Amino acid sequence: MTEIDTETLAQWYSLAMLSTIEAHPVMFLIDDTSPLDALIEFQQLTFLQDRIILENQHPHLLSLDGTMEIPALVDRASVAYRRWLKSRGVRYGALA
Repeated sequence: MTEIDTETLAQWYSLAMLSTIEAHPVMFLIDDTSPLDALIEFQQLTFLQDRIILENQHPHLLSLDGTMEIPALVDRASVAYRRWLKSRGVRYGALA
């Protein structure tokens, strides 16, 4: 890892603020051999993959009622956590 002086960092920051690039590369801080276009392309690809995953998540509500599921022995921590939530009156994200 190379040390970057404040003037170089300020120039990169100014470039990032003025550009229309959706993903601003920060990898240039640790990769001083790859061209900037390659770093931007890599970071945009990574952000796109993350975005697709995040936009397609639909979490289910957590059941706090012990009669809705039949827990196994390995579920002891989950059961204890659900009881703890229920004892504190948690309703957000949960089935009562």
